[in-house]
Amino acid sequence: MVVSSYLKIVIYQANLDLKVLVSSEFQTHIAMDAINNLLNIALPPLSLIFLSILMLPWLIFKQLVHVRKSLNKENVASKVVLITGAASGIGEVCLIHFFFYPC
Repeated sequence: MVVSSYLKIVIYQANLDLKVLVSSEFQTHIAMDAINNLLNIALPPLSLIFLSILMLPWLIFKQLVHVRKSLNKENVASKVVLITGAASGIGEVCLIHFFFYPC
């Protein structure tokens, strides 16, 4: 009789724990669905706005870096240039360019 009442208490407690677990999982599922729906609605326009705001300054910066690099070309007139594959193709063209037109 003591064992059966203890078993009833354990089963009742397990049932309550299961209900609490199912309830908390359901609430978590509802919250996750709400967050997912919010991100599906808000994220695409926000990302487009963010990219449009940052793209122009990034392109201007990249253009300025390119101009700076093109103005500061390295002088290789007094340096040794090692060209591999100079027998034919692009290696041969590089050899002729560096030989006849030193920078």
